[in-house]
Amino acid sequence: MLDITEYFGDTSGGIRTYLNAKSRWVASHPEARQVLVVPGRRDALVDAPGCRTYQLRGPGIPYNPPYRLLLAAGTVRRIFEHERPDLIEVGSHLLVPWIARIANRTLRAPLVWFYHGHLPRLVAPEFAPGPAQRVLEAAAWRYVRRLARGCRAVIVASRTLADELTAQGVAGVEQVPLGVDLEHFHPRRRP
Repeated sequence: MLDITEYFGDTSGGIRTYLNAKSRWVASHPEARQVLVVPGRRDALVDAPGCRTYQLRGPGIPYNPPYRLLLAAGTVRRIFEHERPDLIEVGSHLLVPWIARIANRTLRAPLVWFYHGHLPRLVAPEFAPGPAQRVLEAAAWRYVRRLARGCRAVIVASRTLADELTAQGVAGVEQVPLGVDLEHFHPRRRP
């Protein structure tokens, strides 16, 4: 499997944690192999048990210091052709989904999209209602549906988000829980 995302930085959070946990799982299963393609301050290649990481130099994302843009479309294509993954998981909604589609044209590996950030809420927060919010939200939903059409599945971690995406016309939504027991780790259980 090949994972590609812009949201993997030196000090980043959830997506990095998720991908590192996947790498640990792959390292303990010799039948599996993972390739990570992530942006960084400089180009680098790191081989670890079961996982190869390609770090591609990219500029920082404005107003989002831990993250960098992944712009090296030609390099991504060469990585895809060299690694020949059975599955490509896209973990962002900026440029990476488009770069992955272009790079995958000849390989034609199945693409799945792990929908980590809820784009309509990011660009049109509910706390700012009004005409501009409605226009931005509608545009964001069109963009999400367009990205999803190029993927075999759209993976989400919550049932609520799965239901919302499905209600907005996004096809192929699959919920994959992140492994936290929400009944046990719930605010009502605080001492």
